[in-house]
Amino acid sequence: MRSWPKPEAVAVPGPYEAYAWPGLASAAADCTFKGETRSYLARVVTLYPDDEDLALELVSELIQPVTEHAQQYCNTLGSQAAE
Repeated sequence: MRSWPKPEAVAVPGPYEAYAWPGLASAAADCTFKGETRSYLARVVTLYPDDEDLALELVSELIQPVTEHAQQYCNTLGSQAAE
């Protein structure tokens, strides 16, 4: 059975501060909405694959692009709200 989450996080390189465990990754980013910038947390969670090394690899590959997309979308919404 997978230990959830492992106490020792793995830093995921990229433009966002991100960490991963088998089956879970999270990253911090900023979003500006109506002139106010706030931090938010993006997460990728998966129950599969069962192999912890593969699960770590999967979420590590996904977290940076998911966070980038989320930030771009949030900033697009924020720009529309400011108009």
